Amino acid sequence: NTNEFKANISLSDQSRGDTVTFKYYDDENAAGNDQAISAFASIVSNTGTISLDKAIYAIGAKATVTVIDPDRNLSPTAINTIDSSGTFADNTAGDVTVKSTTDSTGLAVDLTETGVDTSTFEQKITMNDVTSSSGTTIDAVKGDTITFKYRDASDSAGATVAILATASLSATTGAVTLDKSEYASTGKVVI
Repeated sequence: NTNEFKANISLSDQSRGDTVTFKYYDDENAAGNDQAISAFASIVSNTGTISLDKAIYAIGAKATVTVIDPDRNLSPTAINTIDSSGTFADNTAGDVTVKSTTDSTGLAVDLTETGVDTSTFEQKITMNDVTSSSGTTIDAVKGDTITFKYRDASDSAGATVAILATASLSATTGAVTLDKSEYASTGKVVI
């Protein structure tokens, strides 16, 4: 018998700056008296981050966009989602949006938590020359800048902020090299 009691309590409807109080009433302490024992905790918010797995992509490549924000981990026992239903102050939709130089309207995308209680959310976005952006494909061409925006509803100061990550689309010219400059008619060519 350890005389220790543990409980998991899910908080809801608390805001940044709130203080949560936990009380225990001991009907007989070491001195034989009644005693109320309290513990306090502050509710804080965190500034999220957004990042990409590369700085430069080829046409048709898939970019992995990652948002880390403990505030979006709404259930520590489930895999959470940052969905595309929020709205920015500039009237663009989505908590995470992607735009390209070619498609300045862009699209809102959902990100899914990488596991239970990780606070890390990811999605793969394809960058391709298409008629219009949809789903997880953004219309983009060589030379475009791709901009990902995460709307953090409550950063560490309690403010709503937009956090950006950018990448560019590039193409390279292929090369062919031979192991020799001359071959016999029955020779083997190594490319």
